[in-house]
Amino acid sequence: MRVYFLIFAANFSTLFIPLPEEITLLGAGYSARSGAANLWLALLVAWAAIMLGDWLTFFAGKAFLPRLLASRLGQRMIKPDRQAWASALVHKYGARTIVIGRFLVALRGPVYLAIGASNYGTAKFLIINGLVGMAEVGLVVGTGYLLGPSDAHTHRLRIIDGVVVALVLIVTIAIPLLVKRFTKDARAEATTAQ
Repeated sequence: MRVYFLIFAANFSTLFIPLPEEITLLGAGYSARSGAANLWLALLVAWAAIMLGDWLTFFAGKAFLPRLLASRLGQRMIKPDRQAWASALVHKYGARTIVIGRFLVALRGPVYLAIGASNYGTAKFLIINGLVGMAEVGLVVGTGYLLGPSDAHTHRLRIIDGVVVALVLIVTIAIPLLVKRFTKDARAEATTAQ
């Protein structure tokens, strides 16, 4: 039972500690491979911890960020027309924003805060994020399980490292292009609406 508490605490702590949750997810899979935990329970506990953290971030955005943005300081930080533009963008591309946000390691929290502040539907957020989170948690914990304490799998690390580096490069290039496309579409719609 202690190992499940540790898996939950490690994954939930990524909400407060600047540590990618993928590292703690790999650790959950590794502990299942070593026999310290059941794989399915480790998956469930890790997923629950991450979903709780995501919901708290979304709720904080929904409850507190609009008040901050309505203040003088908030309006100086982000002009009201930019706030309206961002909110419209989230409402138009909400599901895509949630999916992309799930895979943005350093930006996941701010993205979920912004989604909450835009008054996006809580049920929609929880369903979409829950499903995408289930896929991510399964993939990363499964990878940790496959690469767990086994000499037979250690030679595969170099191949996986290469694939991960390639994926990070692709995402690093693709995300700015997607953001540029979405902002271009939103600006075109705003110009057309005027």
